[in-house]
Formats: sequence, C-alpha cells, structure tokens
Amino acid sequence: MPAIAISLVCAYAFQTAEQCIACHPKEVHAYLASAMGRSVGDPSSQPGGFVVHALSASHIAIRTRDGVMHHELQEHGLTAEYPIAYAIGAGKVGFSYLVRNGNFIFQSPVSFYTAGHQWDLTPGYEVEHTLDFDHPILSGCLFCHTDSVKSIAGTVNQFEPGPLESISCGRC
Repeated sequence: MPAIAISLVCAYAFQTAEQCIACHPKEVHAYLASAMGRSVGDPSSQPGGFVVHALSASHIAIRTRDGVMHHELQEHGLTAEYPIAYAIGAGKVGFSYLVRNGNFIFQSPVSFYTAGHQWDLTPGYEVEHTLDFDHPILSGCLFCHTDSVKSIAGTVNQFEPGPLESISCGRC
C-alpha cells in the first residue's frame, strides 16, 4: 500500500493512543509523556491543602477521600462540597480542576501550582466578592485541553455525557 494510503488509514481508522500503539509504540509512548498526552486527567494525585480568600472571607479545603478529590468551600456559615471530576493541565505551570454537575462543567476556585508546590486561587477568582463553583467551562476551553467533546446546542457549558480524555493521536 502506498505511504499516503497508510497515512489516511491511520488518520481515520485509529483515533486513540490505545489503537495506535500496536503499529506506532515509540510514537505513542512519546506522546503519552508529552504535555498534550497529559492535558486532562485524574485529579487525585495532588496533595491536600487549604486556601483562604480574604476578600470573600472564604476557606477552601482540598481533600481526597476514597480516591476522589473534593473541594470544600466554607463561606458565611455555609458549606458546599464538590467532587472534582478532572484535572486540567500537564503540570508545567500547574493544574486547574473541573466539577461536573450533570452535563454542566464548572471550574473550581482553587488550582495547584507546580513551581511553589502549593494551592492558590484559580485566575479570575481573585477579585470575586463571593466564591462559588460558578465559572462555566466553555467548549473552546475543552477543545484545547481534551480530545473531543460535544457541547449541547444552545447552552454555554453543557456537554454530552462521557469522560473527558487527553488530546489523542487522531487530533494531530
């Protein structure tokens, strides 16, 4: 088969790293070690922590229970706890975290920063007078950080069910 035909077969028939590894093991292992191969993942690998947001008098505790990371927000006598669905980022700068509420996806007010090995506010939340998990994740955000995700027409941050996966070989 001519080389161009083989490339077309790979581009259309094999879309995930798991499918590509049989023929291209070296390339797939290099990809999985790259930032693109780690663009979204399991959030439970970071240490616990605590962040205080003076402007809103809020406290956020980061804990892992039964293998699931939770962010617990305490503000003005109220407490809300959210299981974290995904970590976004390859860890070069840090990780931001996503909460899934049904088909809606929001960003957590706290992120983990690799250089200082510390938790702090997620960019955009510093000036909030009331903290909440209310910053919607847009399809453009997920296009850059995930392989494929289908937004639900007419919504801002509602997506079809299914896991978010790192950018795959098929995207390249």
